[in-house]
Amino acid sequence: MNILILVAIIPIIVIVNYIYTKDKNAEPKSLVKKVFWLGFAMAFPAVFFEFLLDKNYSVELSHDLLGCFCAVYIGVALVEEFVKWIVVMLNCYKNEEFDEVYDGIVYSVYASLGFACIENLLYVSQGGIGTGLIRAILSVPSHACFSVFMGYFLGKAKIFRNEKNKLEEIKYLLLSLLAPTFIHTIFDFLLFANGYFAFPIYVFYLFVGIQYIICFIIVKRISKRSEKIVLRNGNEIHYCGNCGSGCDTTYCTKCGYQNRNK
Repeated sequence: MNILILVAIIPIIVIVNYIYTKDKNAEPKSLVKKVFWLGFAMAFPAVFFEFLLDKNYSVELSHDLLGCFCAVYIGVALVEEFVKWIVVMLNCYKNEEFDEVYDGIVYSVYASLGFACIENLLYVSQGGIGTGLIRAILSVPSHACFSVFMGYFLGKAKIFRNEKNKLEEIKYLLLSLLAPTFIHTIFDFLLFANGYFAFPIYVFYLFVGIQYIICFIIVKRISKRSEKIVLRNGNEIHYCGNCGSGCDTTYCTKCGYQNRNK
């Protein structure tokens, strides 16, 4: 196998494997593979829409930091996060396998890194090993981080869907798209601003570091809690207000907490 292909795909494999193995109740491999390859395929329409938007919302046409931010938000981040989001929404959100909050993170990361895979292959083939190593440290993990926020809020939305709380479900569905889009925008904005407006690059590295720490904490905590969304037999369950565990009683056998919310 070509060394450039290896450099491009190894960080993808490492991250999806880490996310998958943290799931105590592993998702069907057929489903996560499907989501990954759909994310891969959705990179092509994303490029098409970015090309159309580039005429009016390109960083090159921006003359100030606000214009640069808006160009990145509309012309790049919103397009890319939307195509990842739509893959998960259409293929996983209503699926009965999506029965834990952490599952939302799993599916979102697979869709996101499927998208990042084709993007990485293209960049590395043009820029070489050096580009691949930089992207393995910055771009690929950041795509995963964007999707951690997406998946977390999708998991919360699924809880309210099963509780038939439409208003709260819509709120978290919007957050599942807008939160990763905003974080993606900041990531790209800090990079572009450094190139076009001599913005301090250390601000970018600080943001990336904070992003990694927050996402690592989210993944670690949510994967341990195994917060159930709905029981397999379809019965309504309760959620512990203290540790987040799900069961079919009003008493948390895990931490002993009694005041529980549905």
